[in-house]
Amino acid sequence: MPIAILGQKSTQNVLLPHLKNFYQDKNLQPDYVFFENSDEFFKEIKKQNWKIVITLNQTINLIYTIKKQLPKSKIIFISPTDKFAVEGYKANISYYLLHPVKFEEFQLAMNKCLHCLNKNNEYMIVNSNWQKTPIFFKDILFAEKNGHNIIIHTQSKTISTRMTFKDFLEKTKKCPNLINCVRGALVNLSWVKALESQNFLMTNGERIPIRRQDRKKIKQIYTQYLIDSKNQN
Repeated sequence: MPIAILGQKSTQNVLLPHLKNFYQDKNLQPDYVFFENSDEFFKEIKKQNWKIVITLNQTINLIYTIKKQLPKSKIIFISPTDKFAVEGYKANISYYLLHPVKFEEFQLAMNKCLHCLNKNNEYMIVNSNWQKTPIFFKDILFAEKNGHNIIIHTQSKTISTRMTFKDFLEKTKKCPNLINCVRGALVNLSWVKALESQNFLMTNGERIPIRRQDRKKIKQIYTQYLIDSKNQN
């Protein structure tokens, strides 16, 4: 979890105890680097792929430049004033903190960033062909009940596992992108190509129906997913 911190030395020193406490609480090896000069920071971007960037009293224009070069990074913007908050969130920062920062606030911001970074690595284990098979939630396009089995469709393969649909929903509930859209089937909103009047059109060309009584609610969920996805990029 490499972190880059960009700001003046005096501000860095205030943040350093928070960083040490956070890594200690997480049982992680410290992995961060400080920069006082933005030119040096951008030179190092070619060598490093920082997952989290913390800016101390920097400009919004700098945030846009960072996002352009590190589009998947999470940015924590720290400022002595809240006047840049709206512009900051327009620039897709992950968190806005006021200086001086309390540890509890810093911890919350870091945990939010970690959650966003780690959610693509969540998976489940299923029994298939007498073997335990790990399936990452992000790889599931859709899944459907077929008799006593669940057929899981991914980009690269189809996996059959003996399980009730109720148990399958329980295993996948930690992934909010997987939604039960019709009796005996769920889709991954990440792989939806288009929302039609009665179906989800998936990226592989399959159409998964949306149950009639819940169409309005499910379409609202999909719309919110699109908004949240845009804000996290």
